[in-house]
Amino acid sequence: PDEIDTLWLTFGEYIDHLNQLPLGINLIPLVGFGTLSAAVMGAKSGRPTEDEMLALESVLERSLDEGAAGLSVGLEYVPDMLMHEDDLTRLCRVLARKDKLFATHIRSESHDIFPALEEVISAAEKSGCKLQISHLKLGGAFNWGKTDQLFELLNSAVARGVRLSWDQYPYVAWGTGLVDYIPSWVIFDGHAKMIELLTDPVTRAQIRQEIEDSIEKGDHAYNTAPWENVQIAMVKSEKYKHIMGKRISVIAQELGVDPINLVFDLLISENGAVKTLVFCMDETDIKTIMSHPQTIISSDARAVATYGELSKGSTHPRYYGAFPRILGKYVREEGLLSWEEAIKKMTSMPAKIMGLDTRGILAQGMVADILIFDPKTDADKATFESPHQYP
Repeated sequence: PDEIDTLWLTFGEYIDHLNQLPLGINLIPLVGFGTLSAAVMGAKSGRPTEDEMLALESVLERSLDEGAAGLSVGLEYVPDMLMHEDDLTRLCRVLARKDKLFATHIRSESHDIFPALEEVISAAEKSGCKLQISHLKLGGAFNWGKTDQLFELLNSAVARGVRLSWDQYPYVAWGTGLVDYIPSWVIFDGHAKMIELLTDPVTRAQIRQEIEDSIEKGDHAYNTAPWENVQIAMVKSEKYKHIMGKRISVIAQELGVDPINLVFDLLISENGAVKTLVFCMDETDIKTIMSHPQTIISSDARAVATYGELSKGSTHPRYYGAFPRILGKYVREEGLLSWEEAIKKMTSMPAKIMGLDTRGILAQGMVADILIFDPKTDADKATFESPHQYP
């Protein structure tokens, strides 16, 4: 609604607003860095000045005091990607003082995954804060099988005393935006500027050349997942409704257009808001990561339903199926985890990471936060082709 900005202006007011609602689920919100940045810096691109940095620290600290469980950062996305490791470390020091969580989508989950992991581990190590690496994975066939290297890095950090944890969702595709396929500078100044750049023939040709050069060098998103591996999950306009659920290679062929031009035209038409499913992970790696005793389970999802506004788009099946998929496929059918291990990864382990002392186990004096399921039949139904299905 248009009046949403009148409902709350601070994190404390947001918590107060939530507490007045008849919520069907428990919420433990974090501060999103994008929100923090917009509050302090507006739509400005570039690293914060010293004054802006002090303001970011101040608003973060106040939000943590008012009930935020930590800071959530998406270093692969604007504006978070503009943050330097030193800036991150300063924010992490605020988190450390308050013993709150630094949860992060790292700067790269494919070509530069190992430096990206080292960056956030370094920020946590220097500051002493708790670090949660969101949805750990090895994206791109060039990374498949590197789980030994992955866990050598993570286990070493834990052994040094870094307060490190990580989560995983059990699928071979990630969900992201089509903007991943254009150079990041094109979106630094917002969607209106992006449309201007993609519409101008000279700049468009320049952007295209940059993409082709990057593909040639092997460090583009295309090299992680080519067009036949990228499925359009959600668009808003009627014009492109018919392409949802299809791969870019198929759409380009059907429309008789070049895939890069299709990407540009879609981003212009949809004001940059095109959601995608990207198939780029290996099932063996997923199982190896899942089996690690410190891996917890997540859905990495937003709220969905089979009706109304939340039923729109061909969403990622993890939104409906992540937890039952673990129990049905990986516990009952494949025996990868025991029931006890799987339940622990979903309950007491994440509760401990979030600092919830009264939840996560069935015991006297704990909150009776109980789910009853049938281990013989529990299963996910959501698929990439037909995701809007309850388990």
